[in-house]
Amino acid sequence: MTKATLWALDLSLIRETNFSTGEEVAVRGLCDTTRYVVAVDSYVAKTYTPSSDPGAHAWTGSLQGMTVARPASPPPPAPPPSGGDDDVAALRGSPPPLTDRGRRKSPPPVPPKPPSPSPPPPSPPPSPPPSPPAQPPAQPQTAAPEAQEAAAASEFAAHVHTSGTRAVASAAPAPAVATNTPPVLAVVVSLCGRQPVVRPDTLQGFLLGPARTTLQSYAAAISNGMGYLDPAAVTVAPGVVDVPCSGFSSAGPWGSSSCGPQDQQGWAEYVVAAVAARWGLPLGRYDRIMLALPPGNACGAVSWGTQSCAPAFIGWPLSRCYVLWTATGTFWPYWNVMHEMLHNKGLFHSIRSNSTDPYGDGSCIMGSGYNTCLNVAQMQRLGWATPLATLDTPALPANTWHRFSLPAHNRLLANHVRISPGWLAPSPLADPAAGALFVSYRVRSPSGCDAGLDDRFHGRVQLHSYVDTLPLDSPWRGNVTVLVANVGPGQLWPPAGGRSLGASSLRLALRMVSRSPLTDAVPHVTLELCRYTKVTECV
Repeated sequence: MTKATLWALDLSLIRETNFSTGEEVAVRGLCDTTRYVVAVDSYVAKTYTPSSDPGAHAWTGSLQGMTVARPASPPPPAPPPSGGDDDVAALRGSPPPLTDRGRRKSPPPVPPKPPSPSPPPPSPPPSPPPSPPAQPPAQPQTAAPEAQEAAAASEFAAHVHTSGTRAVASAAPAPAVATNTPPVLAVVVSLCGRQPVVRPDTLQGFLLGPARTTLQSYAAAISNGMGYLDPAAVTVAPGVVDVPCSGFSSAGPWGSSSCGPQDQQGWAEYVVAAVAARWGLPLGRYDRIMLALPPGNACGAVSWGTQSCAPAFIGWPLSRCYVLWTATGTFWPYWNVMHEMLHNKGLFHSIRSNSTDPYGDGSCIMGSGYNTCLNVAQMQRLGWATPLATLDTPALPANTWHRFSLPAHNRLLANHVRISPGWLAPSPLADPAAGALFVSYRVRSPSGCDAGLDDRFHGRVQLHSYVDTLPLDSPWRGNVTVLVANVGPGQLWPPAGGRSLGASSLRLALRMVSRSPLTDAVPHVTLELCRYTKVTECV
């Protein structure tokens, strides 16, 4: 592997409003402390700023490729004893930790603008279905906060020392073995005098329990039962931690008037130290920390999370692997919090072809999906879906239709067709160790993870492409997941009159033949696939 491949990662740039192909950025690699200057070859995402929250978010995107230009001078300081950073920043800024740059907390009010040939202005994610989000679990009746904290402290001290063993989902596609989420510490915080409106017991009710809207239930639903949030691995601090207005962390000074990665890391470091000192937290017990912020903070109505930090990535301390969101007490965005937790586990955003929106796949919670499942390409990345058929070039002779029957992908573990398109060489998609195409079927359901799937995707066949920019056994995974086609009854994709054999063409045709009633316990679809070498084939 060349050093260049180590930097084909998701970038979070501080205070940068645009970023273009050919621009140079400074990075520090995983394997040494030398700072390099790299040139961007291509990008797959542009600026994203929610229209209802102007100016509050910086640029984010996934870069498909970089080339090493030269070592920069002077080199950066040595990494901290915790294991160091993989810092990426614009040449004009300070290197921040990698974070997800702001998921919306509430459904967007308007649909996105259609893509245009030139990069359009930022657009919000698609509108959600009309039904309102479910209410969070009822808050238990409790004693006064001081009495509650005192009563919980001894139970907390025993819990953190005795609960749960650590088990995590495999990073690569894995056999069907159920796995649990790495141990999580959740803390309610006040920030610079802003007081929380939820208590620790409320947060506990948000995270755990049988209600459909708890994080525990949602984790089981989006994984087809293959992943779960073990209550024994979740600890909620019994009291509120008061975070001051400013301070210093291992990354430098932080404050509360902004919500940059350096501020977020500073808050996390402060909270970890405070909980350890106050309640005797064993620092090695947890893989990530979750902060419930008070309303009115600088982060606004969004959620944030560190990218690719759990489980135990290159020795990062707990404070470097965080999820945070604004807890209002009246709205519990469990799908947004799960979005950030999946960033922790290595998933990047789900995008859509011919779109500059970094959240372009509205059918996936790693895109702009509102109370939806993951798309099947993301599910297989975590070992939460297995193929009913695996195809390659010999299995798809040219100009020959092949028929398949698939269940709705949120009903059964074996739920998709995986294709290794060797005929696309030298594209990364042609490398079975790096890329693949995935065909699946989506149906909205009154329960489960696709309850919020909107009409654009309901009862349709999807084609996704997936490319890993690093080897499958790498702990850091730069991945690009793209919704390529969304095919309804009787439709042929791509249309016979709209095909090409150019570099951007998959040279694969897809059509839906029939489908069972969408109200079936397990809806099925019959579809056909055909590889073409001429635009006149597979019609």
